[in-house]
Amino acid sequence: MSGPGKFQGEADWVAYFWEDTASLADPSNEYTTGDGFYVAVELTDDDKKKYPKIKDEYGVILSEDTQGFVTAELYEDKKEYDDAVSELEEIQTDYLGEDGE
Repeated sequence: MSGPGKFQGEADWVAYFWEDTASLADPSNEYTTGDGFYVAVELTDDDKKKYPKIKDEYGVILSEDTQGFVTAELYEDKKEYDDAVSELEEIQTDYLGEDGE
C-alpha cells in the first residue's frame, strides 16, 4: 500500500500502471468526464508476472479525480471490462459532446 500522496492507500501496481500508461499517451484508452480522468488498461501476461496479485484479472481502469488522487478498479473478465469501458465512453460523450470537444 502506498503512503500519503497521489496513490495513497492504493496497491504498488497502481502507480506503475498510471506512470506507464501516461508515458504511452494512447488517447484510445483515455477518458475525460466531469469528475476526473480515466485510463483503461488490458493486462498483459508480463503485467501479471510482474504483479502476481492481479494474475487472475483481465483489466484495470485507473482514475484521477479532480484533486489529483489516483485509484484503480480491477475487472476479472473481458465482458465486465468492456462494459465498464462502454460506460466511460457514454459518460465522456455526454460530458464533452458528440464531437469530443
